[in-house]
Amino acid sequence: MALTTAPVELVSLDGSVTINDSSADVDFRVESDGNQHMLFVDAGNDRVHIGKSTSGLANQGVEFEDGQIKGTATNQTVQFLNRASSAGTILDLRLDNTTKGEIAVESTGLVINEASADLDFRIESDSNANMFLVDAGNERVQIANLLLGEITGSTDIIQSTSSDGLLLDVAGDIILDADGADILLKDGGTQFGKIGKGGGSDLIIDASIADKDIFLMGTDGSSAITALTLDMSNAGAATFNDSVTASAVTSTGGMFSGGSNGGIRIHSGGAKFFNVTAANAAQDATMDIGAADARFKDLYLSGGVFLGGTGSANQLDDYEEGNWTPTIQSTGTATFSNASYTKVGRLVTAHCIISSISNTSSTNTFAISLPFSAGLTDRATTIGSITSYVAEDIEGGYVASSGVLYLYINSTGAYRPLKHSDFQASPASAIYLAFTYMAT
Repeated sequence: MALTTAPVELVSLDGSVTINDSSADVDFRVESDGNQHMLFVDAGNDRVHIGKSTSGLANQGVEFEDGQIKGTATNQTVQFLNRASSAGTILDLRLDNTTKGEIAVESTGLVINEASADLDFRIESDSNANMFLVDAGNERVQIANLLLGEITGSTDIIQSTSSDGLLLDVAGDIILDADGADILLKDGGTQFGKIGKGGGSDLIIDASIADKDIFLMGTDGSSAITALTLDMSNAGAATFNDSVTASAVTSTGGMFSGGSNGGIRIHSGGAKFFNVTAANAAQDATMDIGAADARFKDLYLSGGVFLGGTGSANQLDDYEEGNWTPTIQSTGTATFSNASYTKVGRLVTAHCIISSISNTSSTNTFAISLPFSAGLTDRATTIGSITSYVAEDIEGGYVASSGVLYLYINSTGAYRPLKHSDFQASPASAIYLAFTYMAT
């Protein structure tokens, strides 16, 4: 040991040195150029200070006590850890000399648990011990009740264990981008639905469980409603809660429209229109078409109407109005005008004016043609007439088997057909005629 004065060094020690070997309450202090306590051993409090003499984090400097290192730096970094030359562990955290965590540095940044050990990383909040947890053994991250990780080696998981559900709240849009083209909906691990992309980029909504329906629901005012039901146990039959407005409706498998008291159905073949029960079963004679204050305007039919029954005798299959050209069916000529008819089913009512009848000296029977072929022959028919310069009033008519109409008069108490000789040429005879008969 040697002590000298400047410019020679003051102390030179060869061998070990013990200061305060008697453990007395005697401090040890080393000054620097600008700090009296650059190194200060506080013997009474068993502390070592660097850059200060007073304990406490309020004072700038470093202190060591009972294995603790405390440092304070004003407006600058407190502590630097620098691993030179190579990347690797810079801080080894231990419990009873067993590593519980490592912090490593590398060229790209900071790494925690670089050795991939089964050591969790956890951050607590005020009331949640696992506010942020890296579950190393299960390869998952937990944020509060939200789990992030893998179910299998190829499927990732975002799972919430909270009974209050999961809230996704963003200022912009929520985008679900699945390159597998499907978004699967599950409950307790069981798939019940799927939203997917079909061929041609179609959108597919799929009820994955057999015979389970799809419901479109909402709130009308304060009432919950089911606006649309798609019945998957009935080939996807659609039931709307209320009216449907559409520019056009096309159905290839039949159509049903009704309520609790029944409705109407168009047969799948498109050839029948049914009155049905609420269960879509045919029912007979229960529905009106229109009402006294809700009438339809025009009805266009290419077939017939069955009135009061379903047999052929109840079928009204024709109605028409028109003009016809009568012809004389006996010798001679006549002029016909204003010839018209009304045909309801088989019943024909015809009108005409007959004038300028020739051959008035002949005793041949006078007969005219009909607008339609007669369905019943050898039958009397109803006649209405006004005659002018005819020998006798016309009392009735007769449709002969030949399909022509004969006019009958009462001559001296006996009925006989009208003859040409019953007319006169001047002044000329005329008949305003109306008659009814049955056509084929």
